[in-house]
Amino acid sequence: MKKNLFLLAAVAVVMAGCSKTETVEMPDSAVIGFGSAYIGNPTQTKAVSTLTTANIDAFYVYGGHDNSLTNTFDGTKVTKSGSTWSYSPVRYWTAGESYNFVAYAPEIPAGKGTVSADEINGRLTFTDYVSGPDNQLDLIYADGVSVMAQQENNGPVSFNFQHLLSMIKFTFKSGFPVDVPVTVSGLKVYGMAAQGTYDNGWTPDGAQAVAEDTPFNEMVTTTAENKADASQATQAASANFVVIPQSGGTVTVSFTAAVSLEAGNVKTKEFTTTLVPAWDAGNCYNYVATISEQNMEVQSITYGDPNVTEWVEQEIESGIGTMVVVNTAGNLATLLANANPGQITGLRINGGLNEADFQYIRENLTALEVLDLAGSDITELPTRALAFYESMGLSDNTTLKEVILPEGLKTIGNSAFAMCTALEKVNIPSTVTTLGRWMLEGAAVKSVTIPVGVTEIPASCFYGSAITSMVVPSTVTSFATLYEEDYGDCSWAFVGCMQMQSLVIEGPVTTIPNDFCWSGKYDDTDVVVPTNLTSLTLPDEVETIGAGAFNGCPITELKLPTNLKSIGDELSPTVKLRN
Repeated sequence: MKKNLFLLAAVAVVMAGCSKTETVEMPDSAVIGFGSAYIGNPTQTKAVSTLTTANIDAFYVYGGHDNSLTNTFDGTKVTKSGSTWSYSPVRYWTAGESYNFVAYAPEIPAGKGTVSADEINGRLTFTDYVSGPDNQLDLIYADGVSVMAQQENNGPVSFNFQHLLSMIKFTFKSGFPVDVPVTVSGLKVYGMAAQGTYDNGWTPDGAQAVAEDTPFNEMVTTTAENKADASQATQAASANFVVIPQSGGTVTVSFTAAVSLEAGNVKTKEFTTTLVPAWDAGNCYNYVATISEQNMEVQSITYGDPNVTEWVEQEIESGIGTMVVVNTAGNLATLLANANPGQITGLRINGGLNEADFQYIRENLTALEVLDLAGSDITELPTRALAFYESMGLSDNTTLKEVILPEGLKTIGNSAFAMCTALEKVNIPSTVTTLGRWMLEGAAVKSVTIPVGVTEIPASCFYGSAITSMVVPSTVTSFATLYEEDYGDCSWAFVGCMQMQSLVIEGPVTTIPNDFCWSGKYDDTDVVVPTNLTSLTLPDEVETIGAGAFNGCPITELKLPTNLKSIGDELSPTVKLRN
């Protein structure tokens, strides 16, 4: 059988900061030849043995013809000497045959897993591969290169290598003034699966986890120096580790921070948090913690949500104490099943959410202080999403202080935050067009900004809230009413807003409904009204002011709109009308 000289060239695209995959073609040659590998933006780290353009010196090839992945190359080692790549013994093309090739690097250490060829599917399987504190090699793999041998010189075979592992990185920034040194030491990370099997995707072995007594660790002290402000802070070092790609479960992170406030006065504090991994192959997840005066006083540095850039790197704005999860709607209970939900003080949720997830939050996250939904894809916050009514079998929520809603949200349901009595901060995204009734009932929120997309304020919208002042934008054209048997058509938009001091309606509202700020039995026993409301500005477009609109409010003077045509009874006993 005629044999033609087999030409093999491989490009090892291996990165610690470059793109996930990249191919470089080698020039044709009459002999077996290998060319240079290109690695974009290589970054060496202390913990990870990352493959780069400068240090890659070998890879391993499987390949063959006649539907075999081993009859020509069977884990053959290809090495670099100077600028030349070579292997032995030399193989040759068989004319007319179709070949398939795969490759990986580096060599797997003894006891850290095995590699085998899957002849049926034409790929490699890595079984019981260990990526733990004692094996920080960067595993790369090139899958499925097919060549038809049709001539004596087929040219080089080019491999497109991909990272098979994930990288996690921990970076520390300083929130202190430029002259205050901050050091971080003793970083420990444990709890993730340290072993898994790759067969066209990873299956982590949860039983083989990184133990607390043998964690990933970085012993070199890291100095976080503030160059002007926290966003410009730099670090002398950060810690990187390669891990088995995995989702779910919990990972524990701890470290010690020390702040030299003045000569001889060093404040030291240990921090511990838990993370829920959602790590994909080829991604680097950079967890960024800012050490500030506040979290040196209170243990609340939290890790926020990853933002993917290339290795691909995900940066996580952070603070210890916040758990980060990537959820699919209805799966939150499963994700947090082993996470001591009653101890979670901060939670950031990316992905989907449904009513079952909110029910789980209400009934289980009893210590939750901050709920960050900025990375979620919900468009509607369900009715009673975070309501704590006695009729629901719940008592007032006295821990939740802040809720962050996502851009893209369109609707906030009725009673969304009812009886969250400690809730002081909630944003209404600019994309919201519909607000719910009793939205902030019993909450401690003092101010909100109504988005320009909202055209109607529903009945009882701010009923029983702690709002102190509000500007109703000019895009709002009406205040809705509801029919109550005892009161007829009424609004109750601001009934029970006991701390309301100022209300500006920019227009073009034409009707202030009955019982706008008055009436309604807020707690079923007492009639409550905004007893501090002294300032009210109405647009000139108002034609009608309903009965009892401001009854009980201590407004001393009200400028009548120029287009006003009628005023109802019991406007307010204290108000002085003027044109």
